[in-house]
Amino acid sequence: RIQKLIRRLSTPLEPEALEFQPTDLHELIRRAVKTTGADELPNIQFQAELEDGPPVSVAPLEIQRVLHNLLINAVESIRGKGEIQLKLNRYGTNICITVKDTGCGMSQEYIDNDLFKPFRTSKEKGLGIGLYQCRTIVEAHQGRIEVESTQGGGSVFRVCLPLKK
Repeated sequence: RIQKLIRRLSTPLEPEALEFQPTDLHELIRRAVKTTGADELPNIQFQAELEDGPPVSVAPLEIQRVLHNLLINAVESIRGKGEIQLKLNRYGTNICITVKDTGCGMSQEYIDNDLFKPFRTSKEKGLGIGLYQCRTIVEAHQGRIEVESTQGGGSVFRVCLPLKK
C-alpha cells in the first residue's frame, strides 16, 4: 500500500487521466459533508451564493476527495469547539468552494515552507499527504487552491475551478 501511495504521489496527475463529467457541486458538497461526518456537527453551515445552473464539468470523485480532505482538516482544527462554513460562489469565469474554520490556524512560516509539500504536517497524527493531493487534483482541473490562515485564528481554503464553456 505504501509503494502504491508513493507511486501515486510521485506521478503527476494529468488532466487527460481524469474522467470529467457534468457535476452538481451542491450535491458533491453535501456528499462530502456526509462522508466526513461533519453533518453531525451542530456548528457547520453551508451557504450557496450561486444560482442553480448547469452542472460544472469536473472529475467528481477527485473533487469530492479534495472536499473530504479540506473538511476533515477543518473538523480536526476546531476540535469540537468552533464553526465551519462552506460556501459555493461564482467569481467571473471561476466557481469557488470555500471551507472556512475557526480552528487553530497555521503560522505564515508553515504555510510558506511546508503546507502543500508531501509528508509534512502540523498534526500530531497525520501523514501530510492530504493537502498535497488536493493541490495536485485542483491543478489538474486547471484550477487553484488558496489559503488564508492565522495561528490561533482559523483558516480559509478556497478551491477555484474554471467554468468550461
